[in-house]
Amino acid sequence: MTSLNLFDYATKELSQDAVICWLIAWAGAETNGDPVREELRLCGRTFVEALFSKWDGYKVELGDSVRTEVLRQERNVDILARANGEHVLLIEDKTGTGAHNNQLERYLTMVVEGNTGFGSVDLGNLYPIYCKTGNHSLWERQFAERRSYKIFDRSDFLSVLETYTGTNQILTEFRQYLREWQEETNSYRKWTKDSGKGTDRATQRGWEGLYRNIEETYLSNSGDDCWPLTSQVGGYNGLSIELAETSRDSRFAIWVEKDRISIRLYGSLTPGTYSKAGMDLHKWHWADAFESDDGPLRKPSQMKSTKTKPMCVAEWRSWLEFGEDGRLDVEATVRNLAVAREILLAKIRRGRGEDRMDSDA
Repeated sequence: MTSLNLFDYATKELSQDAVICWLIAWAGAETNGDPVREELRLCGRTFVEALFSKWDGYKVELGDSVRTEVLRQERNVDILARANGEHVLLIEDKTGTGAHNNQLERYLTMVVEGNTGFGSVDLGNLYPIYCKTGNHSLWERQFAERRSYKIFDRSDFLSVLETYTGTNQILTEFRQYLREWQEETNSYRKWTKDSGKGTDRATQRGWEGLYRNIEETYLSNSGDDCWPLTSQVGGYNGLSIELAETSRDSRFAIWVEKDRISIRLYGSLTPGTYSKAGMDLHKWHWADAFESDDGPLRKPSQMKSTKTKPMCVAEWRSWLEFGEDGRLDVEATVRNLAVAREILLAKIRRGRGEDRMDSDA
């Protein structure tokens, strides 16, 4: 029989809010010697400790028995929790969406100024948490961190839930739900040439796993200022990697969207430098420049920009590499991304040289 999991249906953030509030409440619950309740209390306490531990050297002493208070959807703040009447957790909870409309800054200010049920909270006793169980980019994580929030992600949540040895159905099903999400995210490691083409949930999560692998193992650790921080495409449907180097009059980025790498041209760095017709010619010039070499980048069948995407002037279809075992070779695949980058940098630098020669003449 197929196991039915409540959280395959309770997928909204409000459902996850409820689990978080419930666990925090259990951290301070009376057990009266009941071993089942004691297992839940220990899991709740482990969860609260894991949240506070996101601050290096934190000094929150919970003691043998912790007293917890929980407010849910207080002035649009997802979760406010107070431990022992003093230490306040401000939790912005996400599943698949990201932060918007300056909400992180607004919520923090609101709590400090006393506009919630906990009254005024000293900034030194406030612990803002950006909790997200869905996949999110390095850019999104750092967006929250720059606003003084610590990241508590799916792996953190699983580390807590794996300590639970009881049989409570809510916890065991939530744990299984997060395990499956993790497995689907890592599924790209087992992809073959026929994989990655579907539109189902598991395939999309696999692409997100590959994007994150690129960010963590290459882009963020390259030590090369030509790889700045990336931003995500849409709701994490790809990566947009803008080079530190640009040509004198154009801004470029490498977009990674599933099985295609594209070189995108944002146009003139100086507004008004080109007329619309001039910009069109400029973009065709760059497309011809990429097409002229015997390399993997080719002129796209259509060149146009949209409200959300700059003009594509070159693309590399089917850039994924597969090993002798037929499985995706992640290292070789990422090397292809580096190849695209080197081609683009060479074109930019060559263009700069031509510009200098023209000006000297």
